[in-house]
Amino acid sequence: MQLNPRLISVALLCPPLLAFALLSAAEPRPTVGRIQDLAGAVTVVTGDSAGRQARIGDPLTAGVRITTGNDSYVALEFEDGQAIALQSNSSLLIQEYLFVQTQIRRSKISLALSKGGLRAVSGLIAQRNNPAFSLKTPVAELGVRGTDFAVVLHEVPESRARLPEEVQEGLYATVYEGAISVRTSAAAAFVTSSHSAFVRSWFVRPTLITPAERPERVFVEIESIPMRGLREFRTSPAKPGRPGEREQAEKPSRPGQLERPARLERPERPERPDRPDRPDRPDRPDRPDRPDRPDRPDRPDRSD
Repeated sequence: MQLNPRLISVALLCPPLLAFALLSAAEPRPTVGRIQDLAGAVTVVTGDSAGRQARIGDPLTAGVRITTGNDSYVALEFEDGQAIALQSNSSLLIQEYLFVQTQIRRSKISLALSKGGLRAVSGLIAQRNNPAFSLKTPVAELGVRGTDFAVVLHEVPESRARLPEEVQEGLYATVYEGAISVRTSAAAAFVTSSHSAFVRSWFVRPTLITPAERPERVFVEIESIPMRGLREFRTSPAKPGRPGEREQAEKPSRPGQLERPARLERPERPERPDRPDRPDRPDRPDRPDRPDRPDRPDRPDRSD
């Protein structure tokens, strides 16, 4: 249990404040997710404490930072089904996470990627409440629209041996399904499925990249990470087609979603037998003519 020294010095002057500080520090943080899979050196750091080696099944809480070393990766799954994969030499901070299943509008997820790359598949929060999801990086802030996307912060000194020199230093983002928004202090760009974007600096407008110009080698490592127990990620963006056309065969199911059973075919209804013709109704007899009413006698004149 760690306490803020400044808070302790103030609390000593006020016993009720000291009791509140002790209770707040002793109260455990709620679990927001778990480590689903990993390989290599993966470290979990909480607050100012020293990092520890992560293990599969370890719980995650808000305020935790996850880092990966050389030739390492980690796959995370959050309570709402949000899936995150980190490639080697990456660092991700879970800044804020709140999931209220019965009130998605109150839920929120905020992440910060300081280096490396990740792939994210939206859970319930990002699907039903798009503004509640945010991913911050040193050069841009990303939002989602029910999305499967990847982000790589390319640094020339560390990646020159793996990537061609024509790949510039900065942020590369690509969308596999759905759409994302990439915002800097200069402007914001909307990136749709099978398209990508590049950001050089927080002060520069994002640049859209067509599928033909997409730097494939930038995303090779993040696309090769297995997501055990979550879903099979597609290794390339969906091919553009007609508006509204979706590739059902390649569309994976959402994590935690039950598969819908196959619909049973309805048996064919037997043909209805022809209804028999109704017999003709007998003709009604003609009504006899009514006798003429006798004429009324004239009324006598009233005498004055």
